[in-house]
Amino acid sequence: MKTITYIFTILFATLIIGCEHNSGTKTISKKHFKAHTPDLSFDDSENKSKSGKPNTNIYGSVKNDTTSYIYFYCNKYIDTSIIRADGSFEFNLPIEYPQYARLVYKNKGITIFISPKNNLSVTFSGNDIFNSISFEGKGSIENNYLKNKHLLMLKLGIPELHLYEYKPVEFKRIVDSTYVVQKIFLDELLNNNKNIYITFREMEHAAIKYERATRLYEYPVQSSYYTSLPDDYFKFENNITPNDYSLIELFDYRMYLNTMLDYYTFRHFHESNNLNYTPLEHTYVKMKFCTERINTNDVRNYIMFSVLKSHIKYYGFKGTEHLFNLFEQECTNKELRDRALTPFRNYLKLQSKPEASLSTFASADGENFSWVSFKGKYIYVDVWATWCIPCKRESEAFEELAQKYKAKNIEFVSLSVDDDIEQWRHFIKKSETSYNQYHVNDIQLFLDTYQIKTIPHFLIIDEKGYLINANADRPSEIDKAFFEKLPERAGV
Repeated sequence: MKTITYIFTILFATLIIGCEHNSGTKTISKKHFKAHTPDLSFDDSENKSKSGKPNTNIYGSVKNDTTSYIYFYCNKYIDTSIIRADGSFEFNLPIEYPQYARLVYKNKGITIFISPKNNLSVTFSGNDIFNSISFEGKGSIENNYLKNKHLLMLKLGIPELHLYEYKPVEFKRIVDSTYVVQKIFLDELLNNNKNIYITFREMEHAAIKYERATRLYEYPVQSSYYTSLPDDYFKFENNITPNDYSLIELFDYRMYLNTMLDYYTFRHFHESNNLNYTPLEHTYVKMKFCTERINTNDVRNYIMFSVLKSHIKYYGFKGTEHLFNLFEQECTNKELRDRALTPFRNYLKLQSKPEASLSTFASADGENFSWVSFKGKYIYVDVWATWCIPCKRESEAFEELAQKYKAKNIEFVSLSVDDDIEQWRHFIKKSETSYNQYHVNDIQLFLDTYQIKTIPHFLIIDEKGYLINANADRPSEIDKAFFEKLPERAGV
């Protein structure tokens, strides 16, 4: 690590000497160009279950643990492990092929590489995950490399706020220096470990290449030097491709695709002298560039889907008919079409009855309530059940929001759809929550009315009793700006 740091220092000094650092420039407007990480699941509340015979173990321990669960995510499924009293946890997984995955602890994600028949030990401190994490056993070499690469980039990195203030030539030299250091770091690993999985070798080489491409596409959008890029700035495009579906599970490749489309969308608006575009205009143009710049159906389907999902996540379904029409026309994957169009059609159905249905629900002692009970206040509704592990994962974030925004004019309402009402009563007696806990009286009618197919599911109702979001984000993901803008509760 010290050798790599020294090499980077020499490279950086050689390339940057004489650079003028300009911090007083005016930045071109870049609203709506926030890069959202693509995601294959339009409704990720579906509980992906393990299929196949378990053949791979991830186990370990957490020191200074303050939560109860750790989660495993990969492309085909998710899994949850309880963290025992001694801090230990274990996953027994049916891994079909070598792949990247994520361990998530307290909303902090740890990227790992896992292969069939790995027996990987993971330990870390809950107080400092990234610095303390260590790996042992089969698969540890690749994962300790990933950890050390992450720490190296943190040590050598320049804050993005300052990075985009450099002039184009200097910026490109910095990015190229980082690229060279990453290649040296990877080559050192591969030269010393000849038995590294070929998939890992190929993916890491691609990760380095496409991370560089992402930076180079970001710069024109984020800096004030868009109109003064050198003629050969985009020469790097000759060595990359947006049509390699074999890389779609690689985070850096997905980010490259997303950022590349952001750049061409930005250029479109800049060249048409329209910097007052709306989010809808931005998303439509970005989806159009998907169809024009990506030739491989599988990649195009995936990215169009993720762009559409990002828009719905941040801006909702309102006014998106032309986006879904374009997606339906261009997407050749029936599964993705159905996953995108089903919630949209459900939204349209709910728009014909905008006033929240007079569903009734009961407290633990049997007193009945309805939305009318909260009229005059906004309501954030959590639909859940005691047997649903993803629901329980969201309960902590739901409680945090209820505490944080208790002075705002909003009620946090938890609605159970448990078939066994006594089990629900027993569960909430043991729970310490500040929000309203109720059980839905007519469960099937309620689920049908609000087109709820999976849980947890979240709704938002305004102060007049109108349903304003039938597919609201989970509390762990929701944009806090919504709550910040709410009026204060009367008398507070």
